[in-house]
Amino acid sequence: MILIAVFAFPVPILEILLLPENSLVFRANISKNRGFELQYTHSWDKTPVWDIFMVDSWGNLILDREEYLWMGAGLESFSQGNLSFDGDRVSVVLGKRINDLQLAVGTVANHKLIINSKEIPLVNYVDPGSKILIKTKLEPWPIFYLKEVNKNEEE
Repeated sequence: MILIAVFAFPVPILEILLLPENSLVFRANISKNRGFELQYTHSWDKTPVWDIFMVDSWGNLILDREEYLWMGAGLESFSQGNLSFDGDRVSVVLGKRINDLQLAVGTVANHKLIINSKEIPLVNYVDPGSKILIKTKLEPWPIFYLKEVNKNEEE
């Protein structure tokens, strides 16, 4: 019965792969209820942007919302999203399913992941200008802990 419970309740996993090699550079379990954030500085407007992601019950990556200080070039501002203005931030609620997120780690952007309240600069794992793939999946927690995890994750 315990084994069934262990494998019946998988945990959401976030992985970052270096492209084009597809080599694993970062791996962490994330809170299903809280998801994670990708914070960066907008390259043109030089203002902060917060992309808030969730993982659905199938392990798919969902762009829940995007928040920023004002509507700049390339930021979500179309009618498909639900805009709200709360304090100094504009929030666009999207709920958009994203299979995998490909990203070039910027030199200006200073990309950081926020996972379980922990700030993780991407330049700690790859050089600026590197192309990465961020993906999520569900995995039974014993398998997650048996796989090799990047030692830098604990720092």
